[in-house]
Amino acid sequence: MNKTNLIKKQAMVDALAGILSQSRISVLANFSGLPVSEMEKLRRRLQEHQGRLKVVKNTLLKRACQLAKAEQLATSLSQPIFLAWSEGEDEVSLVKTLIDFSRAGGQITLQGGYRRGEYLPCERLEMMGKLPGLKQLQLSLVQQLRAPMSRLVFNLRYPVMKLVRTLNAVSQKKEKENGQSGNGRS
Repeated sequence: MNKTNLIKKQAMVDALAGILSQSRISVLANFSGLPVSEMEKLRRRLQEHQGRLKVVKNTLLKRACQLAKAEQLATSLSQPIFLAWSEGEDEVSLVKTLIDFSRAGGQITLQGGYRRGEYLPCERLEMMGKLPGLKQLQLSLVQQLRAPMSRLVFNLRYPVMKLVRTLNAVSQKKEKENGQSGNGRS
């Protein structure tokens, strides 16, 4: 084998092992029969969630799994495989994107994942896909934190507003009485 080719392959194995050990989550998926245009759509959707995708050779990925101490993930290798990983904080969005894409097109099949030193079988990935994403959780938290403040503002404003309406009603009633009594004197 050509020495430069061997060096390139070793560099690829090292890079893949780095991805597996340093990313928040990595997911393997089979993509046989997926057109290039669909693969590009998936790449763009993953990039929206700070995810990346790389088509890899099974033999190189198997060696990378051994280097990253993710041997159990290597058992999922069969057919053409891609590795998707998250470069952001939101692990769930990456998994949700892959699951949604799989359900919509049916041309990718999740094989397994690796998260912080732990192997994730397909069932666990499916469960992760049902969880709310980081942005959804943050939005929910903000709404829950805001709700008591909104109630407090309403509860503080309500008595004042009620007093103003009552005073306006009394004022209108007095004006009406004055207007009728003033008309009766003329």
